[in-house]
Amino acid sequence: MSQTEKITVTNYAPDRFARLEQTLASHGLKATGNTGEIKKFGADVQYDYSPTTQVLALEILHGPHLHNFDDFCKQLTTWVEQQA
Repeated sequence: MSQTEKITVTNYAPDRFARLEQTLASHGLKATGNTGEIKKFGADVQYDYSPTTQVLALEILHGPHLHNFDDFCKQLTTWVEQQA
C-alpha cells in the first residue's frame, strides 16, 4: 500500500514561499511557480501555493530513494516552518 502525507499551511506570505523555494533548491529539490510537482532523487511532491489566500498545500506522494518516508515528511515540514 502506498503511503502519502499532506501538509497544509495557512497565512503563508509570498516572501516565505520565495524563501522556501530557495531552501528546497539548496537541497536539490526545485519548485517552479505557484503550482507544480517536485520530482528528484525519487521524491514526488505535488504543491499548490495561492498568494491571494496565502495557503500552501504540499502532498507528498513518495520520499527520496533510500530515505525513510516519515523522516522526509518531517524534514519537509521543518523547511516549511523555518521560513518565518
